[in-house]
Amino acid sequence: LNKLKQLVSKDEGQEAGASTRGSGAINRKTVVVGVLLTLSVVAMVVMFSLQGSLARKNKLYSAIAFEQQVISQQIAVNALEASGGREQAFERLAANQRRFIDTLEQYNNGDSNLDLPALPADYSSQFTNLTTIWTNYDRHVATVVAAKNSIATVNEYVTQINESLPELLTLADTVVSDLVSSAAPRRAIAVAARQVILIRGIEHSLNQILNDGAVVMAAADRFAADAAQIETQLLAMLEGDSSLGVTKISNPRAVGSLLQFADLYSVVRKNVREILDNSAQIFKVHEAALKIDAISPTLLSASAALIDAIERNDEAGKVYNQAGYALGLVAVVLLLLLVVLIARESQESLAESRE
Repeated sequence: LNKLKQLVSKDEGQEAGASTRGSGAINRKTVVVGVLLTLSVVAMVVMFSLQGSLARKNKLYSAIAFEQQVISQQIAVNALEASGGREQAFERLAANQRRFIDTLEQYNNGDSNLDLPALPADYSSQFTNLTTIWTNYDRHVATVVAAKNSIATVNEYVTQINESLPELLTLADTVVSDLVSSAAPRRAIAVAARQVILIRGIEHSLNQILNDGAVVMAAADRFAADAAQIETQLLAMLEGDSSLGVTKISNPRAVGSLLQFADLYSVVRKNVREILDNSAQIFKVHEAALKIDAISPTLLSASAALIDAIERNDEAGKVYNQAGYALGLVAVVLLLLLVVLIARESQESLAESRE
């Protein structure tokens, strides 16, 4: 009986050992599959996170470049308006200049408010080209902004002259009428009529000085010549001038009109001198505005090239999404395998328990 008990105990021990070895092998497989499942899920989350972060940064970088395009076009319009003497255009121009510089700072140093790092080295060639063009562009913008006081001064004097021109024309016409009615010498009448033409020429030259940058200096020269000739002819009619063949006008009414013309023109003459003193500065402003308008499309293209590079990088970054989906598929397969292993282990445990 004792020997029989020993044999039974031995058989039970062997069966228990085999069961333990089988269960241990199954458990090890389950653990390995579980670990692989966890790693694949973690890797999938990392891939999607990298893609999301890259897409977010590229979207912000592109938004900055689009803003630069809008600002560059506004600057070109503001510069042309400022060269025409519009005071508010100078303020808008300076504000847009600062806005563009701020966007470059965002690229250079990042933006902590947006949690945006500096522009990666992947875009260094496009960014270098953009900054080079902007440096030249900004130089001309600065020329226009710095001329604000000169343009405002000239604009004020032009306004005053334009306000006086209708009265000067009226007085000049009156002198001609008085000379004709008094049968004055033809030469005197011709000189008086010439005054009317010269005043019209001054009006035309003033408009060109402010609004036509291509002929500013030529208009200023004509303006100066016409103004000087008006003064010379005025003195000739009041005092006589043998070199011009003009005798002193003696008609009282004509002399009275000439004296009124002289008083009014003495005020205009001061404004003429101020305009001529600032004509070189006006020319520089018009020239700078034209160069800004010419460079603007190039700056626009440079921003567009940067946007294209960002979009290409965004497309290349979609590999993270593909890797994430692949890892997700692996995780699903591992999950199914884990379920199978656990089910098999449970069945074997149940069979063992029944046995």
